[in-house]
Amino acid sequence: VRLIRWGERAGVPFRRSAAPLAYLRAVGARLPERRAELEAAGVLFEELVYSEHGAGGERGSRFQKAVRDLLRRRGARR
Repeated sequence: VRLIRWGERAGVPFRRSAAPLAYLRAVGARLPERRAELEAAGVLFEELVYSEHGAGGERGSRFQKAVRDLLRRRGARR
């Protein structure tokens, strides 16, 4: 939810029909200096959601860290 709010503040409205990775790619198009980080977070999120392995363990920790890092540095553009 925090990434969605951040993306909307960057000018990318969230649509429920958008896949997580597609939405973060749209945000990355708006924030090209953050594109790689957003793409990585989107890939991790989709792995968590759609993987047979579930959201726990190392993948969950990596995703949470990616989001924290993105949000911590969000002020760099604004």
